[in-house]
Amino acid sequence: MKVSTPEEIEKKRQLALQKRARLQQNASPRAPAQNPTNLFGAKRKSGTNDTEYDRGPKQFKPNQNAISSSSFFGNSQKLKATCRMISESRFEVDVPYHKQLIDFMRTIPSRIY
Repeated sequence: MKVSTPEEIEKKRQLALQKRARLQQNASPRAPAQNPTNLFGAKRKSGTNDTEYDRGPKQFKPNQNAISSSSFFGNSQKLKATCRMISESRFEVDVPYHKQLIDFMRTIPSRIY
């Protein structure tokens, strides 16, 4: 590792200061927004790291384009079933005739349904 001499350090410092001044001159035409806010409603004071939070309650409006849950999931009818334990490894489900439930039960890897 090369150790820099005080002259080299000063030269690099001057170059860095010139580069920073040039960047600040290029950035100055764009004025920052006054009191920018972030996603959570906090307002940052310009020039400081202090943040002020609005502690008031938030009022949210319902989405006007939302669809109801019944139209999304469909109007399904409730199915009443009775489950009984026959033994430690077997159980019985007693339900009225329901085609979709029978098709589902047939997907279970067992011959007893």
